[in-house]
Amino acid sequence: MKITDARVYWEGNTCFCDSDKKPKESFCGTCRPKVNPQTMYTLENSDDPDAYREALASAENEILMWRPETE
Repeated sequence: MKITDARVYWEGNTCFCDSDKKPKESFCGTCRPKVNPQTMYTLENSDDPDAYREALASAENEILMWRPETE
């Protein structure tokens, strides 16, 4: 993903999973809990577009690999 693509995603209304999300938020309410807290912190606090792009790619992988916790 290019930095410009990450910016369009950030400002858009569609989440990685194709659900609705708020502009300037990284994920919808369903995807957000699937992302590691440290990755989410980086997404929410980075002013560096390249760092955001890298964290976004990492978060997307976390969502794809997420499995519900079993007891």
